[in-house]
Amino acid sequence: MCNALRYGPVPAVEAIDRIEALSRESGDSNLLIFTSALFAMLGQFEEARSRFSATRTYLEDRGLLRLVGTIALHGGWLERLAGDLEAADAALADGIAILQSLGETGVLSTLAAMRAGVLVELGRAEEAEASIRLAQENGAPDDIATQVAWRSAAAELAADGGRLKDAQRLVGEAIALVEPTDFLELRGGVFEAQAWVESRAGRRDRWSAALARAIAEYEAKGDVVTPPRLREQLAAGPPEAVTAAD
Repeated sequence: MCNALRYGPVPAVEAIDRIEALSRESGDSNLLIFTSALFAMLGQFEEARSRFSATRTYLEDRGLLRLVGTIALHGGWLERLAGDLEAADAALADGIAILQSLGETGVLSTLAAMRAGVLVELGRAEEAEASIRLAQENGAPDDIATQVAWRSAAAELAADGGRLKDAQRLVGEAIALVEPTDFLELRGGVFEAQAWVESRAGRRDRWSAALARAIAEYEAKGDVVTPPRLREQLAAGPPEAVTAAD
């Protein structure tokens, strides 16, 4: 239930209230980890980090190493929302290292796909490509979060390299996977990737339309942090187009 509230279409404020109610009813304060990224969506980063840290400390004290690695899903995303990409990368890399040491692959693949997107933003292309491969090698075919996220990152890398046909194919595959879902954040991320691909291809109208789609998805989730950032991009104009190499 908490996982569905965190990642599903329920707006952030309502999702927080319902998760907190479930935590009180069950007496399990660790359910509040699911609210950490939701608070980050509301710009309440101190509260988000406090809730994440409390759960991580609880799990570490009890030697629950797999769960320590798994909650990097929350830590990485909240730091990305906070705009601290280095901290997001560190959190995701830490989770990956823990899960690799245990032979876990399910959450590992999603962390790798998420990290690839962060590394693309940081301009660390070679590391991003390695993270994409890790996601591809470990991700289940029906793991939508993994399959969409690595394609989004790979599409942006391909566009930057002038491989515009590859970029369009990859982002098209990601859109086809995510559109039947109600995973609003993931949908927003795909349309951000589409906007990047369109901008690098010099298609300004398609770039602005894709960004508008991304904004709508994030707003539907109640994210008040990401839409203003994307509107700033719209006001500034698209990134520079590249010469097609394919």
